[in-house]
Amino acid sequence: MQQQAEAGAEGLLVGDLIHGGVLGCSETESLAEAADRLVRHRIHALVVDIEAPGGELRVLADTDLLEALASGMDPEQTLVGAVAATEKVTISADEPLAAAAQLMAEHQVTHLLAIEPGSGRPIGVLSSLDVARAVRSRATPPSGGLSMLVAHDGRSGGDDAAALAATLAAGEKASALAAIAVPLPPKLVGDPPLRARGGSPNLGALCDDLHEQADALLERRARPPLEGLRYEPRVLIDESPARALTNLCELERPDLVVAGSTHRGRIGRLLTGTTSERLLNGSPCPVALAPAGYAAQAPERFASVGVGFDGSEDSERALVFAAAMAQRHRAPLKVLAVVERALVGELRVVEQGLNALSGQGLTDVAAERLTEAAEAALERCPSGLNADIEVAHGDPAAVLLDHSKRSIELLVVGSRGYGPLRRTLLGSTSTEVTRGAACPVIVCARG
Repeated sequence: MQQQAEAGAEGLLVGDLIHGGVLGCSETESLAEAADRLVRHRIHALVVDIEAPGGELRVLADTDLLEALASGMDPEQTLVGAVAATEKVTISADEPLAAAAQLMAEHQVTHLLAIEPGSGRPIGVLSSLDVARAVRSRATPPSGGLSMLVAHDGRSGGDDAAALAATLAAGEKASALAAIAVPLPPKLVGDPPLRARGGSPNLGALCDDLHEQADALLERRARPPLEGLRYEPRVLIDESPARALTNLCELERPDLVVAGSTHRGRIGRLLTGTTSERLLNGSPCPVALAPAGYAAQAPERFASVGVGFDGSEDSERALVFAAAMAQRHRAPLKVLAVVERALVGELRVVEQGLNALSGQGLTDVAAERLTEAAEAALERCPSGLNADIEVAHGDPAAVLLDHSKRSIELLVVGSRGYGPLRRTLLGSTSTEVTRGAACPVIVCARG
């Protein structure tokens, strides 16, 4: 098992996976107060007395809390200092993830305190669940059993998402968790009498009624297009539908989240609404978006798959993912490499021996380098792939949008936004593509 973890985590560092920042607590706080902090911040461990000058740092993990409760300790009266682990197991953020897995196994702990190289300052906590997720995320992109979270909004956009999920499955082994997030008015949730009564029959009856109606809606509109897939319905009632779906995605970790355009979008175009945009800026999984009206024209399989490529790590991950989708659909893959002026400008600064070149010469060099990078990325894809590299010049978003209208049926792009790793976060190009593409678009999460 440990060898499998090390193989799956190859190339990853502890700093790639830790949650940014460290939350702490005092050893004089009660376990109840610490538990409240764990729940509110949705984390698994707190660093004890993090601000104490020269003090010995300790970690209070959720497992420590469980052991204390199981032994009969009163959470209101027991202090953190009496329960927190006396042994502090730390690891530098620049250590490989395999070393972290080995430390956890040796010390029989589920959390490590990550420290900044050199200074020894605590900068995050790495959990065994983080390691497991890393191993899973490094597995080969979907080529066998594809798992999808289908976000249905109860309207035409949800129908488009379900239809896209069926096409993505390509009639092969796949599972679909169809989720509908029903908004509960914040004013109602925050009503003091209702909140104070907790199990108020008024609020409870409302939630029961909403759940029953939403479940029936999924049965009527989501299940039919997903016939043949391993199907599971899920109703979420929350003040924020986007937050509820993102939390579900964090919990389930599907291969893909599938959503539709806003119902106000133009037919045959993507136009993301609030929920889709929230998913696109925070999902830990790739997000697939269906154009408005897609349910009426969805094919059984994609006849062609395209991927935007600019030589970045994000675009390399997108290419590998697109290659797996192309193989699933037995479709040709078109690698769309775009040379833009900014790239030529970078070459002018950093490349030696180009001073004598200008204009078209620099553009040719940039195109050659981009082609070489795309060929190298394709070599890491499964053999037998029918792939073609097309180099274009101009604005990347405009080139990709043009191909979405005339030559490809599924477009894959990288995030390219600046933000947390292992999350989708739209950059300028991916934003324009998701707002105007004529075919379904998959935005891959960052590495």
